[in-house]
Amino acid sequence: MQTSNIPQWDKRRAPYFEVWYWKLNTGPGGPALWIRLSILSSKDKKKSVAEAVGVYFKPNGRRYSHVAIKETHTIEKYSWGDDEVRVGECFWMDGLTAGRIGLKDGSDGSNSEIRWDLSFEPNRNGFDHVPSVLKTFGLNATSLLTTNPDLKFRGRFWVNGSEHVCQGAHGMQGHLFGKKSADRWAWAHCNLADDGTPFVFEAITARVRIGGIFSSSPLSIFFFEYEGKRYCLNSLREAFEITSHYTLDGWDFIAEKEGLRFEGHISTHIPDFVGVRLTETDGSRLFCHNSKVSNLRLQIFKGSKLLKEIRATHACAFECVSAEADPRVKILL
Repeated sequence: MQTSNIPQWDKRRAPYFEVWYWKLNTGPGGPALWIRLSILSSKDKKKSVAEAVGVYFKPNGRRYSHVAIKETHTIEKYSWGDDEVRVGECFWMDGLTAGRIGLKDGSDGSNSEIRWDLSFEPNRNGFDHVPSVLKTFGLNATSLLTTNPDLKFRGRFWVNGSEHVCQGAHGMQGHLFGKKSADRWAWAHCNLADDGTPFVFEAITARVRIGGIFSSSPLSIFFFEYEGKRYCLNSLREAFEITSHYTLDGWDFIAEKEGLRFEGHISTHIPDFVGVRLTETDGSRLFCHNSKVSNLRLQIFKGSKLLKEIRATHACAFECVSAEADPRVKILL
């Protein structure tokens, strides 16, 4: 198992949560899939559960055209060994994930099901979002690792019986764990350009607690891969220097590294979002407004010269999380 994917929960620690997640886009303008496997041990130790979530996104659809399913299990349905992790009927190991998430007798009297059987070649290098100085002094309540930032999925997934074939579908996989999430953040990822240009973009802007105290301003961590070179902006100094402004309607950012300037804009279509309630280790709720089919325009400059403009249509993951639900987004889970 890749080092940055190794389970961290010892089945005794509380409060604690841990999440592994995958996302893939079938092609520019095509549907997307989000898979999320997690465990949670509450602060008072009265709640220990394992959950599996699957969300299917249909770009430019109506807010009811997506499919979102969650299964909540007792913690006994979570297990892991040297090479795999299981939650209910879902499992993953290096290079493979498969599973089934079903909902019987939904509110409209129907049954829903998401199944998948997907393989991928693990990446050699991942990306750590937490500045090293915070980890050195134990000041971070949460760790976020993108173990596989640039995956190509092969295999199939099924949504209510409809089959989708993946032959190199672009995506990623990450690992999140800790005592408590940030109270508010935006996250984005994309590695599928309209013109086929190889690249990876990932970013998070969050208002976090450092040593139990809220930071005075949001911290931003960005990652780019362009022309075979990696640009990691994850030092504490860079976290405060990056220009980043987001709302649910879009995200604008400017980040500079090694003589290059990355200027980007994420545009959204509100019906492309799915609302998901997240339960925190202290029992509080966060609302995740998630789209895997937003649009990205990324411009790369050297000085005043534009080197490249990358566009990704309905292929950028974008989520905004806060304690308040946006009334424009349908809460499906």
